[in-house]
Amino acid sequence: MRSYLDLFGWLLLSFSLAGCGWTVTASHMEEAVDSIIYDKIPCPDLIRQRNELADSNGLARDVKYVPLGADAFSIDFRSASEKEKAKATARIDAMNRSLTRRACK
Repeated sequence: MRSYLDLFGWLLLSFSLAGCGWTVTASHMEEAVDSIIYDKIPCPDLIRQRNELADSNGLARDVKYVPLGADAFSIDFRSASEKEKAKATARIDAMNRSLTRRACK
């Protein structure tokens, strides 16, 4: 009987970690932005949007987005403001990739 309880405990722990890992990975995946969505926006308008987003979040206009801890065993301990800043960083990086690809000045 004891071995079944041990097995049940390990299974419960395993499923708990698996579920936690999925939500952590999903939260980091929310931040990823495809730069192609910005290709339809005229260059001057996109530059203005990027500058406003960077200024309102206290970020550089050439900031690069680097996802951190997007594996199954990392837990996202960032505050809500840090998560919002990461989303803004990802959007700015995507805007910059669109501007570079289209050779906007």
